[in-house]
Amino acid sequence: MRRLSIGPHVAAVVAAFALCLAAAPAFADGGPAAREAGTAPSGSGGVRPLATMIPVPTAIVLTNWFNVERVCPCVQQPAAGTSVKFRVTAHRPLLIGPWTGYTGKVSFTSSIPNAVLPPSYTFTGSGAGKDNGVHDFVVTFRTAGPQTLTVFQASDPDMNGTSDPVTIRAAASHHTSFVAQPGDAAAGSALAAQPVVAIRDQYENRTASTADVTLSLVPPAGSAGAALTCLGPGTTVSAVAGTAVYVGCAVSMAGAGYTMVATSSGLLSGTSAPFTITAGPSPSPSPSPSPSPSPSPGAAFALASSSTSVAYPAPVTLTIAFAGAGAGRLVTVEQRVAGATDWVQIGTIVTEGAGTGSLPYVPGRTAEYRAVWAGAADLPAATSAPTSVSVAFRIVVTPTAARIVAKGTTVSWTATLGPPAAGVTVQFLVYQKTTAGWVLVATAPRTTPASGAVKYSRKMNVIGRWYVQAIALAGPANLGATATKRYVRVVAVR
Repeated sequence: MRRLSIGPHVAAVVAAFALCLAAAPAFADGGPAAREAGTAPSGSGGVRPLATMIPVPTAIVLTNWFNVERVCPCVQQPAAGTSVKFRVTAHRPLLIGPWTGYTGKVSFTSSIPNAVLPPSYTFTGSGAGKDNGVHDFVVTFRTAGPQTLTVFQASDPDMNGTSDPVTIRAAASHHTSFVAQPGDAAAGSALAAQPVVAIRDQYENRTASTADVTLSLVPPAGSAGAALTCLGPGTTVSAVAGTAVYVGCAVSMAGAGYTMVATSSGLLSGTSAPFTITAGPSPSPSPSPSPSPSPSPGAAFALASSSTSVAYPAPVTLTIAFAGAGAGRLVTVEQRVAGATDWVQIGTIVTEGAGTGSLPYVPGRTAEYRAVWAGAADLPAATSAPTSVSVAFRIVVTPTAARIVAKGTTVSWTATLGPPAAGVTVQFLVYQKTTAGWVLVATAPRTTPASGAVKYSRKMNVIGRWYVQAIALAGPANLGATATKRYVRVVAVR
């Protein structure tokens, strides 16, 4: 490629020539390649063809695309179940503004399966009362978290576009539900598993409610006259971030088929699974004085996390409350990663004088945690109800610095998850700066290997400003995460 110095007048001719290319029939079919050519105007004497005066590639790969953006003014974080309006604009390479004559049929997908999507739609082309390449669609997301809408041409899925993530929050509190079921026990003894109740919206998203939740037994199951008691605040607990945790709950009389109901003012009530209370030990025929009574199994034995949702590598503090245990009890803390069946030990806690203790921990995946006391002569074995912590991966794209590259250079980006994890979908979104603003021109999904690192490469054939952004899509073992934008400037070869 020769080095040329181009003056302002020639530059104007080059700009006009580029606009002519946009409208030329040679590009009308939007095919994968087209040749650039040009000649000097007639009467210019010995002026050589323009194509020999400036560096022009012999072929350009052309791809049609959709720009998908939210229509605002709008609520920054809409509630689950509310309508979100998106504007879809069809584009063609080398054309400024919408592709007004577009008449293709488009379909829709989203980051979650339960979204209410528009039906497939056929654009109506240009003219009065027509789409002119732009149409608005309404989507209803029902799951909280960062969600996206993808639009693709039914006959050519490679022509597509994906919106920026829209953060959906839980809707209004609607009902209670048991996330940890009460376990069996002997009469008067703490239940083997203590109940935990969530406050949810109508789409099963856990809300941030701090409302009071009250537990009670549901007649006629069990034994008439049986009483439910709980330690700490008792049978009424104020929820924290939509979760009410109970400790030391016990039922006074033996019986089969007991169930609990969780009530909160203005909400539909949730009912637990059935559980059984067996008869307690028979009283001694010759009572004799005894030392201080031993705590019952699992009495006020609970594990709580300092946070229910973190972004890796943020730490949490797991704290136990073990009433009556005193100091020096070695309690094991176990983890069960989302999707797994086995519990794995992650550490231990030695109780202090009040029967409390804590364990700092950096969770790598969304998981449940529980505390396990193996038992001793004076204090029977117990296991706490599980507590959950949701984790968003950290996603970093390298190189991190802005880059200036020559037209035609292939640029690569690597997105790396922390901690490393296999099977996570990472979407690379490629944006180009146009006169209409930043426009999404490509979406490239990748699936991570065990290293957690995936690569995306693109040949930069168009001069101007670009950026790439990588998004780790939410899955059963992680919350979604979005990486920082990485910018590139493409310049002409000189």
